[in-house]
Amino acid sequence: MLSTMQNDKKSLKKACLISLGCKVNKYEIDCMATILNDAGWQVTTEHEPADLYIVNTCAVTNEGEKKSRQYISKLSSLNPDSKIIVCGCASENNIEQFKKPNVISVIGNEGKERILELIDNPRFEKFEFYPKYNQDVKNPYKSQTRAYLKIQDGCNNFCSYCLIPYVRGRSRSRDFEDIMNEAKVLSSNSSEIVLTGIDMSSFKIDGELGLGKLVYAMRNLSSRIRIGSLEVNIITPEFLQYLKNTPNFCPQFHLSLQSGSDSVLKRMNRHYTSGEYLE
Repeated sequence: MLSTMQNDKKSLKKACLISLGCKVNKYEIDCMATILNDAGWQVTTEHEPADLYIVNTCAVTNEGEKKSRQYISKLSSLNPDSKIIVCGCASENNIEQFKKPNVISVIGNEGKERILELIDNPRFEKFEFYPKYNQDVKNPYKSQTRAYLKIQDGCNNFCSYCLIPYVRGRSRSRDFEDIMNEAKVLSSNSSEIVLTGIDMSSFKIDGELGLGKLVYAMRNLSSRIRIGSLEVNIITPEFLQYLKNTPNFCPQFHLSLQSGSDSVLKRMNRHYTSGEYLE
């Protein structure tokens, strides 16, 4: 958790940033923290009285969306005169549910780099999904332990039970050089970098699947490199060789198998069989 960023001017306005859900949301809230801090705000992620609250919401489950709504009421009680900005998957899915007292702006998943604009110019409208990866959301608050690095957004899988492709848009990959430049900055201050994305397995370099190449390109960084959940189709001898040849790679990742039944997997619109997974 971010601790309150130090600032000698105690009169500065305080912004409290809340991230619900996945690591991508955490990365994005850290980027907004940097924008506000650079603009002279005192920034915290502690649940405490503040002048401004920003909630990056989750909608991966009904419970996640319910929790997002509950946070609005909870934060309002900390400071009845505060302003609240809502963004993320739950507001992308249903913007109307967040039109409540104290809420001055509600957007979806795009436009988070415009956080300063949203404070002065209230907006209750989603921005359209950008056709390419939004390179403007970057430079997260730097941690001395674990830093998140977003490399990809969106998903093309359209699993029958999942809302994410509709609230995050189609898969789009971040520019390789842009990722590496940020990784070098993060590595100077963090002992571990966690690569994250909505569907990291679909990350591409020059139109070809490239997660293995990206991890290998980070082999000379001083930080450990960690990856999270992957799709089974990315596991190839070439991919594993890239990981093996990266000495600072944390040798662990997660493969999701939603069911051992091929008929259930088909109804879920998962793009593999149980046999392929076991291979």
